[in-house]
Amino acid sequence: MIIDLPTSAYYPERSENLLHLAASMCFELVHQTESWGYEHDEETLEAYWQRTQPTLSNALTLVQQAQEMGLKGRIASVSPYLLISKEPRDWPRGSDKQDLPFSTFRTVDAGDLPKIHDTVCLPRLTEEQKALFEEIRSHRNIIVHHGSSQPLTAGDVLRYILRTFTWLHLGNNWFAKRDDYLSDDPLATLYSNDHVPSKLMFEFEALFSELSPQDFQSIFGANKRQRWYLCPHCQSNSGDADVSDIETAQLVPNLPTSTNIHCIVCDQDHFVSRQDCSDINCKGNVIAKSSYGDDFCLTCNGRQDS
Repeated sequence: MIIDLPTSAYYPERSENLLHLAASMCFELVHQTESWGYEHDEETLEAYWQRTQPTLSNALTLVQQAQEMGLKGRIASVSPYLLISKEPRDWPRGSDKQDLPFSTFRTVDAGDLPKIHDTVCLPRLTEEQKALFEEIRSHRNIIVHHGSSQPLTAGDVLRYILRTFTWLHLGNNWFAKRDDYLSDDPLATLYSNDHVPSKLMFEFEALFSELSPQDFQSIFGANKRQRWYLCPHCQSNSGDADVSDIETAQLVPNLPTSTNIHCIVCDQDHFVSRQDCSDINCKGNVIAKSSYGDDFCLTCNGRQDS
C-alpha cells in the first residue's frame, strides 16, 4: 500500500511559500540599489545587476517549482495517484508486498502537468496560463543548460511571480498574503511583526518602479498613471520607517468629487474631504484624519491648520 500520500493542501501552501521566497530575493536586490542614500551611476548599476544574475536565476527556478506545485495540488485534489509516473512494472520493487511512502515513486514530468491538469480538472488552463508555464520553464532550462545572452531583471522575475500568483491562487490579495508571510518570518519570531507595514510599502514602491503600466493594471487592477495618495492606515502603522513619500492609495472612483480612497497595500477604504491643503506650496485637495485625530494632506503629508 502507498502511504504518506501528499494532501491537496500541501501543494498550494508550498507553491505560495516558494513565490514569497523568490519575491523576497528580488525585493532585497532592488532595495540594495537604494540603500544608504547613494546615487549610483548607470555603469555601476549595470555591473551590479550583472552580478545578481545567479540570484535572479535561482528566484526564477523557485517560480517554476511554484507553478509545478500549484498544478500538482489541483491534480492531487482529484487523486494523488494521478501524479505517479511509469507503468506498474516499473514501480519500486516490493511495492505490492509492503507499505511504501509516496516519495519513493517517480512522479510525472513537469512538462506533462498541464495536460494531466486539463484532463482531470476544471476549469482548464487558459492559453495565456499555459503560455506562461511554458515560457518560464523554457527560460529556466536555457539558463541552466546553455546560459543566457539575455540578462534577467528583477522586474522580469517579479512579473512572473505575480502573474503566477494571480492564476494559481485566485481570490487571494497579494499584499494580504505577503503580510501573512512576513509576519511569520524569522525576524517576527525573534522580535515582532511591527516592521511588516513599512516593509510592504517599500515593496509596493519596488513593484511600482519595476512593473509596466500594463502588468500593474492586469495584476492589481490599478492605473499607474492615475494620481496616487498617502494611505492614512499605512502611514500610522509604519513605525519609525520613513515612508512619508510612499503613496499607495487612489481615489475610487477617480472623480474630482470623490470622497473615498482605496489602498492597494492594506486593502482598506478611507473617507476623505475635498478641500485645498493649507500649505500654499501644495496643490493637494484630498484631506484625511490621522490616527491622532487631526487633519493631514494625503499629497504632502502636512498637518492642516485648525
